[in-house]
Amino acid sequence: MTLIKTGVQVKMGEDQVVLKAARVSQVVDYLESRQFDARVIDANLSKKVLVRLRKDP
Repeated sequence: MTLIKTGVQVKMGEDQVVLKAARVSQVVDYLESRQFDARVIDANLSKKVLVRLRKDP
């Protein structure tokens, strides 16, 4: 899936979607509060959310 507002790609897989969506929501809130720009958010892992940040040119 892709977030419309920012264009960030989100990978969640097919199982435990509700739990992973809650984790992604927390990560997105954190990134916005710290003013980080993410490129990919990978919530496909069982206990973690991996964020790849956007590199500044």
